[in-house]
Amino acid sequence: MLNGSKMFITNGPIADVAVVYAVTDKEAGHGGVSCFIVEKDTPGFSAGKPLHKMGVRSSQTSELVFDNCEIPEENLLGPEGGGFLMALQTLEWDRSALLAPMVGGTERAIELCASYALERKQFGRPIADFQAMRHKLADMKIFPHRRAAAHLPHRVQQGPGPAAQSS
Repeated sequence: MLNGSKMFITNGPIADVAVVYAVTDKEAGHGGVSCFIVEKDTPGFSAGKPLHKMGVRSSQTSELVFDNCEIPEENLLGPEGGGFLMALQTLEWDRSALLAPMVGGTERAIELCASYALERKQFGRPIADFQAMRHKLADMKIFPHRRAAAHLPHRVQQGPGPAAQSS
């Protein structure tokens, strides 16, 4: 029986099936988290209205609500208590997949900042001529995001362990 809610679920309002992680043994710590498959028409399960977000608008996001939601035993995904490790593996893939579009957005923002710094004039010259502004632009560019985006998916594919690189 599941009771509670989870906010900011990607594709929550349109998904036919949800993968849900829930505590099944409070005494077992990480080993007390299990993973379940919950179908859209399961009694007691509902999704809220799509949320309005600032970014990543290509996927709908909502709250999922569980109100005395009975999950059949055959909907347990993996071993009971194995949900925490499954969640970590899923997060590694998600983070590696989300990194590339974020890198692209960051690079575009840096380009816009640099262009603006060349156009905006203060004291008769572009603000890009001022050392403080150059330092700010350099700080944005130094972050090795492109390298991380190129190597993280390969590390995730090699197996467990890249959680540190993906955080």
